[in-house]
Amino acid sequence: MATDMPRTAVPSGLADLTTGTNALVPTVTSSPTTRRATETPIPTRLTPAPARPTPNPVPTRASASVRQATIPSHPVVPAIALAPPARAFPAAPGQVATSKNWSGYVARNGSYTAVRGTWTIPQVDPSVVVDVVTWVGIGGSTTADLIQAGTEAKTFSNFPPRYEAWFELLPGLMQPVPLVVQPGNSISVAITSKGGKEWLIAFTNNTTGQSYQASETYQSTFSSVEWVVERPSYDGQLQELAKFGAIEVTDALAERKGQPVSIAQAGAAPLNMIDPTGHVIATVSGLGGNGSSFKVTRTG
Repeated sequence: MATDMPRTAVPSGLADLTTGTNALVPTVTSSPTTRRATETPIPTRLTPAPARPTPNPVPTRASASVRQATIPSHPVVPAIALAPPARAFPAAPGQVATSKNWSGYVARNGSYTAVRGTWTIPQVDPSVVVDVVTWVGIGGSTTADLIQAGTEAKTFSNFPPRYEAWFELLPGLMQPVPLVVQPGNSISVAITSKGGKEWLIAFTNNTTGQSYQASETYQSTFSSVEWVVERPSYDGQLQELAKFGAIEVTDALAERKGQPVSIAQAGAAPLNMIDPTGHVIATVSGLGGNGSSFKVTRTG
């Protein structure tokens, strides 16, 4: 991996990630609905390169509630597999590590109990089959557990593009949520541990003012924290990464051992995305915004 990013002071106004005007979890008003009945079991996770060293066993998902959004008519597709980095190639000093499906920032020094980020949903080309997901998460970098939430922009043959918000608790299925999102909308997503196995996942569409939250039960190792733009896979096959231009993630913060930290303070390492030939297809920028913002740019 790349050398840890330089640490900076906590941005002003971040003294409390869970309460007050700078709360990690936005105020929400919507209520959950029922899980999609037609979803198929999640496919085998993508491992195009050597597996992670000795991951912990996949935890049992204890009584996790599940939900489904009301979605317009779309083709039925296999369950998406959002995976840990297919292979994270360690970087030499001064270089950026690479992965075949992730680009963004990952911190692996443990004890993370909350994460949040804000970004704008990109528009995808309706004439080609492409996909891109943006998310924040806890766990999954070096372990089998991962709680994550974000947005997806994708297209299908002969169907209009689909834009949706979702969460996923591995090894469970990706769950779309009933929050309408469109290209150009600014979306904030937060995941917060409420103690033990209890979690609160919150979404806010900053453009429309609508919001949604879900309370979930999940066993986590709290081992890492991520802010990621991903190239997802279906049925074990990587999808064509959308030509999304650039996705900027801002207000990217986490909570470690009860203290708020920026990406820089978490010591997160940058990650570029490569294709199977080793060509870089998405690059991550350095940190801005007092160590709490970055851009992922589609290349090639």
